Amino acid sequence: MIKELFLYTSKNCKLCSEMQEKLEKILPPQGISWHLIDIDDDPELKHRYGARLPVLVGGNKEICELVFDSEALESFISDNS
Repeated sequence: MIKELFLYTSKNCKLCSEMQEKLEKILPPQGISWHLIDIDDDPELKHRYGARLPVLVGGNKEICELVFDSEALESFISDNS
């Protein structure tokens, strides 16, 4: 069962803000918590995700990157419920 998701972002990232807004609307009613992770101060995360932001991760699976993919998120939630 999914307990939490992580959205990797960076300051002044328009795509990151857009994905964050979509998650704020979709996830709370489903009872799934998610966390915003700013990679700017972490060299390892910056190396891993820097050119692909935003990246939505659940467990050890990347659900979507760059643009929000509602079908991928729904599939991930269904597979992990």
